Amino acid sequence: MGRKIIQAIAALLLFAALATGQISDRPILEEKEVETTVTIKMLDREQMQLVIDKMLARITELEKDVEALRAEITKLKNNELTGQ
Repeated sequence: MGRKIIQAIAALLLFAALATGQISDRPILEEKEVETTVTIKMLDREQMQLVIDKMLARITELEKDVEALRAEITKLKNNELTGQ
């Protein structure tokens, strides 16, 4: 069960990083080898729920930002089409 929670959190973090532009889903032009260290802090159920709630709140904020950007893009496209 703990592994599934960690995988879910990792997926949420990846989604948030993609949505905020911190990482890109474009193909890598150059292959590089890197070393990284990951530290996983074991959290109790309440702490884990708090982390998940914060992540979900941030995702909701990002979704709102995306909708606002889509609306702005649509507005700009419409202005361009009408010649304004």
